[in-house]
Amino acid sequence: MDISYENNNFITDAVINFSSPTNEVEKLRIKNKDYFGNFYTFFLDFYQQRLVNTLENASKENNVKLNKHKIISSALEAFNQELIQLCIRTLIVDINERKEKGLLEGKDSRSRYKNYNNLIFKSEYVAEILNKYPVLTYLISSRISNKILYLKEVLENLRKNRQDIYRELKIEFDEVSNIYFSSGDTHNGGKNVLIIETNQGKIVYKPHSLSPDILFNSIVDYVNNSDKILKKIYKTRTLNYKDYGYQEFIDYKECETSEKLNFYFYRVGVSLSIFHIIGCDDLHHENLIAHGEYPVVIDLETLIKNNSMYKPRNNNLIDNFHEDINYSVLGTMLLPLNLQTSIFDFDLGGISNDENQTSEIWKSYIIDFEGTDEIQLTKKSVIMNSTQNRAAYNGKAADPKDYIEEILKGFTDCYNFVLENKSGFYDLVKKVGNSNLEVRQVLRATSIYARFLEASTHPNYLSSFEERKELFKKINIAEGVTDKFSKKNLNELESLMCNDIPYFSTMYNSLDLICNKSTSIVNFFRECLLDVVLNKIKSISKTSLKKQQYYIRMSLTTTIKDSWKRTNKHNKKYRPKLFGNNYKNYLECATEIGDLFLETAIWNNDRSKCTWVTPIISENNKVKLGPLNFDLYEGGGVILFLALLGKETGNKEYFDLAFAGMRGIEELFLSDDKMDGRLSLFTGIGSLSYIYYHLYTYTNDYKYYEKFKKYINKINEMNISGDIPLDIVGGVSSLIVFLLNLYKETKLDILNSVCCKLGNTLYQCLEKNGKHNYLTGLSHGYSGFTWALCYLGHITKDEKYTTLGKELLKRENKFFDLNTSNWKDLREGEGNSDPVYWCHGAGGIALSRAFLKNLLKNKENVVDKEFDKDLNCAISKLLSDGFKKTTDHSLCHGIFGNIDILLKLSELLNDIDLQEVAFKEAQNAINYIRNKGFIPGLQDHFDLNTFMLGLGGVGYSLLRLHNPVNPSLLAMEVRSYNE
Repeated sequence: MDISYENNNFITDAVINFSSPTNEVEKLRIKNKDYFGNFYTFFLDFYQQRLVNTLENASKENNVKLNKHKIISSALEAFNQELIQLCIRTLIVDINERKEKGLLEGKDSRSRYKNYNNLIFKSEYVAEILNKYPVLTYLISSRISNKILYLKEVLENLRKNRQDIYRELKIEFDEVSNIYFSSGDTHNGGKNVLIIETNQGKIVYKPHSLSPDILFNSIVDYVNNSDKILKKIYKTRTLNYKDYGYQEFIDYKECETSEKLNFYFYRVGVSLSIFHIIGCDDLHHENLIAHGEYPVVIDLETLIKNNSMYKPRNNNLIDNFHEDINYSVLGTMLLPLNLQTSIFDFDLGGISNDENQTSEIWKSYIIDFEGTDEIQLTKKSVIMNSTQNRAAYNGKAADPKDYIEEILKGFTDCYNFVLENKSGFYDLVKKVGNSNLEVRQVLRATSIYARFLEASTHPNYLSSFEERKELFKKINIAEGVTDKFSKKNLNELESLMCNDIPYFSTMYNSLDLICNKSTSIVNFFRECLLDVVLNKIKSISKTSLKKQQYYIRMSLTTTIKDSWKRTNKHNKKYRPKLFGNNYKNYLECATEIGDLFLETAIWNNDRSKCTWVTPIISENNKVKLGPLNFDLYEGGGVILFLALLGKETGNKEYFDLAFAGMRGIEELFLSDDKMDGRLSLFTGIGSLSYIYYHLYTYTNDYKYYEKFKKYINKINEMNISGDIPLDIVGGVSSLIVFLLNLYKETKLDILNSVCCKLGNTLYQCLEKNGKHNYLTGLSHGYSGFTWALCYLGHITKDEKYTTLGKELLKRENKFFDLNTSNWKDLREGEGNSDPVYWCHGAGGIALSRAFLKNLLKNKENVVDKEFDKDLNCAISKLLSDGFKKTTDHSLCHGIFGNIDILLKLSELLNDIDLQEVAFKEAQNAINYIRNKGFIPGLQDHFDLNTFMLGLGGVGYSLLRLHNPVNPSLLAMEVRSYNE
């Protein structure tokens, strides 16, 4: 690649011949005095001279009046920001070099900086810097030249197109009062979008074809003409030429009434349907403007994505998972986008309304200690603060999840309309999409290009063009080398060398890739855009509609700030209803849930492995979407449910789904055989042991037994010491109870050994940390510790465990509240709560006490009486308050968890009446879900397909109701079926 670096001496000559700045440049010099403002003065002054000449010449040839003063001020301001970005690193290095050599005069940091700033106001010294850094000289001079050429082009086009602008955009102007230039990303010789302000309003000038907007407007007309669409979507006025075009300026507006917020989100749903069907993937928050009751996408140059240049995918499940996401409504980026596998740790979604998001991954450089000789660039977290995409009324931004019904209604109406008129829609995109339709293709994330361009401004890459070139070559290191991709890479390199973001596009009916508006790579794609769109239209179906609706609901739930917050005021706006209108028994209801997993599974190519898009609790109690994990609390429990469903129904399809799901977990999470150090039944390595053991007992397939033994051995080999989680949900207490239950079942000596190791750690930590700093209840508190310790003491005959367990039980009972007949909730901020669940409160305490009563029934009578007293109180509270209508349906802290507890209590206490109550409450819950919808275990969520909080757990509980012999995971039970 040859770039002409000649004729750059004019900028050095301009520096040498500089006398004094103009008033406009002087204002910028003073404004930026703490950021090396003197240095930029030379280039701004030269740029202004060129601007004046250009505008004067244009005025002579143009019948449109130009406000030269405002246009020049705007252009200088934008260029000044670019100069800072280009030069700041070089100047920081230079001031530090002079400081280290003792060449700066002054008694303090500010005076030494002032001395340096005076130095870079001298032509001779600035010329030295330019000679030292020829790449910097080239970048500055080419930027000025390109900007002038672009301005000439824009002014000439305005002159030629004035009547067309009036006809299409309804703006009849005779004065350009300002042009708003951007200092952001540029393409194809320094070009970017401009806002032209006229005496009759603003116009958006775009330096590329707007043919995608023309196609979209034709689709809008087609959809808006249907009476199935209740609220018509916005059609942006557009004027298109071959390489540029104009659009009306869309300003941000709040909705005038609360009702119009409903209309807004209905239109979001309609728009989402269109963009999903044609395959648009770039509708992030900067591309959407909330224009009153209309959501308006302002950048459609990437309207259709063509991924067909890649080789046919391999049998890799994670690739198929990402493809499923990209091919779905989530791939449009219009919806909230919170993915575990994303390179972004903030929500870029078009309708997302999260203010001031802070990224810990993506950081930018901020100038610190400005105006001193300590000036430096400090890497700080990026704060995302987009507001113009947020629909609002009366000063308050709307929360998209509160408009779930409107979004779903708009999406469904439009999707069904296209589905019912496939042939008409098919003909439309063939007719409108002619050979002149050109669509940009983003082949690499713009953020990656931007990072490389930012790095290239370091002086290490400004003294030699070869050094700069070698830096940019690193962008392609991880990419497979083919002849076509090599050519594409060369064009990327050419753009980056010119400080532009690479620009690729393709014509609607072509397989060729157009590079930077200059060259083409023949047959780069395997199919043209027209075929991509037609195939997408062919693929829409009722089944796909159901899946997309499901993904919409899951996406919106990821916006909830604190999913654990308990208010007992569940979102009534939308709840998924299950179990139909006719009576279904427990097994039939469980089968319906199993069918949901069948319908939403994501498979690898040979359908040997699968996973699901799953809401997973991440940091800060936020939910992100990711593949199904192996933790019993979330994903692993789903595998158990599906396998048990296969066993109970005799339907091989559910068995196969469970096995494929487990193979998917193995590929996604276990393929590198790294040790998961989390020691618990409900998370980490204990989950794997439990799952593999039960898959073995369900199938008698010895390979699962071998895997079970593998993870038991791993636990045995671990160096267990120090502060580790101790509780039931996340710690060793549940692992001890599970392994002791398993020891009773199998008599494997290694289990006894492992339990002693874990128990000793539990004992030491509780003794070390004191006995008075824990919560009440089973999942995180005293009842969980007591269960594990007393059980271990019983099996090992070591009284120290039993003694400590009883002490903890007595400590817990000190928090019994006679007013509520329950144990106080000691969680921070929960002082007034009265929980009756498995995790907290009477439900889990009843389960623990019942087990220990049976375990220790032959011991001291006083203990038996205390157990009886606790049990009676806990069961009474469970029966009176455990099934309120405000309670959700989860296992962890909901109705089906309490039903499961009743089933287990009935067995442990030989009380058939408790089982009858369980059956009655189960039927009440089924009727509620059938008529009013499912309430998951996270606040305000719509869909959860996980285990302890979602439908997987409900399905498992239904199988326990169908056959109570099946093991209770809440009681950490095991059961062998193959003996």
